[in-house]
Amino acid sequence: MKLIPLCFCALSTTVLSSYAALDVRVEQEEIAERGKVTRYFVQSSSAEFALNPPHGWTAQRKPSDDTLLFASERFGAVFTIRFLSTPFPKTEKELNVLLAQRWPSIISKDEASCVSRDSQGIAMDVIYPAADSTLYHTRNGFLPYGKAGVEFVLTAPEDNFLRVQSSWVSVLNSFSKAQINAASENAR
Repeated sequence: MKLIPLCFCALSTTVLSSYAALDVRVEQEEIAERGKVTRYFVQSSSAEFALNPPHGWTAQRKPSDDTLLFASERFGAVFTIRFLSTPFPKTEKELNVLLAQRWPSIISKDEASCVSRDSQGIAMDVIYPAADSTLYHTRNGFLPYGKAGVEFVLTAPEDNFLRVQSSWVSVLNSFSKAQINAASENAR
């Protein structure tokens, strides 16, 4: 199979993986300004997407079929990306209801940005105590893609959240709907 290099990139490695309901292709690309960069191409049941994972984070298997999970041991943080085919919050009011269900002991809540290369959605930051009284900070956002959507969740101890917040921005800046099958067919 011949693959098309992405803008100004030289493709060096391709690894195929499967996350049950997700087909994931991971490519290592050489970019002059940045060196080797990892790019994920994800085909979910509803659409195809491309993204750069958080730099230096470890990809881990998530028990559910529709989720990518990245972890930063250094900061005790987790970044999940869930590909949805079911209804999801599209308004601030709907998101507030969902957050109250997930974290009933929210201490504070604030709007956040959830913008990718080709979509704009809603997001909220919440701070809440865990069972051991450690404060956690979670940014929860949703992007619409037709009837489907994508949920992004970044969670870290409150003391480390500012250190990992840039991962949210970099992943969303790289995230877009892709035409994986069409690109693979055209490359042949």
